[in-house]
Amino acid sequence: MLENGDLIFVRDESDMGQAIQTSTGNYNHVAICLDGMI
Repeated sequence: MLENGDLIFVRDESDMGQAIQTSTGNYNHVAICLDGMI
């Protein structure tokens, strides 16, 4: 169950996503769940 402020990690196949994924090790986009919305 998602709570407000939870971090959600998602993978992205875009070039920028790959660059960020390389720099972070695994995940490249961090979405923060607020009020159940992303």
